[in-house]
Amino acid sequence: MTRAAIATFLLAITCCTPANTALASPRECADDPNSAFYAGTCKSVIELGMTTDNGRPTTTTPVSSPDTPKDRYQRREMCADWFQLEEGTTPTTRTWAGEIPACAEPYTPPDLECVADATPVAPLWVSPALEGGGYGPWQQVSGYQCPTDPLPAAIARAWRAMNITPTSYTTQPATGWAIASMGVIPVASTEPQTSAVTVLGTPVLLRATPTTFTWTTSDGTELTTTGASHGYDDGGEPLTFDRREHRTEVTLTTTWTGHYSLNDGATWTEAPGTATTTSDSTSIHVFNPRVQLVDCDTSGNCATGTGPAQVAPTLTDPDADGIDNHLIPDHAISAYLATRADGRTWSSRERKPATE
Repeated sequence: MTRAAIATFLLAITCCTPANTALASPRECADDPNSAFYAGTCKSVIELGMTTDNGRPTTTTPVSSPDTPKDRYQRREMCADWFQLEEGTTPTTRTWAGEIPACAEPYTPPDLECVADATPVAPLWVSPALEGGGYGPWQQVSGYQCPTDPLPAAIARAWRAMNITPTSYTTQPATGWAIASMGVIPVASTEPQTSAVTVLGTPVLLRATPTTFTWTTSDGTELTTTGASHGYDDGGEPLTFDRREHRTEVTLTTTWTGHYSLNDGATWTEAPGTATTTSDSTSIHVFNPRVQLVDCDTSGNCATGTGPAQVAPTLTDPDADGIDNHLIPDHAISAYLATRADGRTWSSRERKPATE
């Protein structure tokens, strides 16, 4: 066999996975000291004992399972003297029952074009764990490969672990009550949050930006807004309520997108995935006013010229018992509304602080 043919063969086996083997799902390179940095290369590990039938894996059970020892892995350079180079024969790689021997004749790996002039990592070898105990021979499962940059994956983990403070917000009007058909206009803070961390020895600035705001109420209504929040003066979209008098809880869930910077915020790169936070709920009393014919105004001026026999109904005191209903505490509001619906008098003097 000519040296050109040998070189072609060596290039092929260092770059490719044999066609009659099936790839396993990603798993840890248990004995590979570089596994934390080059985990991506472990995704080409072959499950020994699996073959393919017309390109499909067979049902042969893999030798490695959670109940058996893990296969052993290591990265070792290839050697030219490991191959059969006799004329008229097909060169094949060797397996090693014991330790992989040192090279008698060095092999020059293919010239891979790796990013940032990174040095290719050596081939990955596996010694499979045997069902009866011990390990099988060392076999090559990958060729020379460009190293996977560990920083982006580590930054993605840092982004997923970033502590994000739930969004602050207000409701307009901020009176603690609203008219059912008019609702309130929720206004959320759109300020991004940043966190300076060190990832694999590299200073990284993480940034979380709120992008979607989902407002839900305890009576089942929902409003979703994106981008900047707009208040009443800017034509903000209202969150309306069921048309009945009741107390409801408004809750905000915020979706955040992530970015990171390696130059202190001069430029940003998008981080994968999103994060969500849930802000504290706000209690709002909902009124559903109806038209009523009355003889007197709220100041006691009556068409008949005499004062009213009792307090006149108002927007916040629709049952004219002298109590502004939205000032009844949350824990007592259901009992209060039921008491007034029965025509009985509410005796408790406990009230919420009035909100201007």
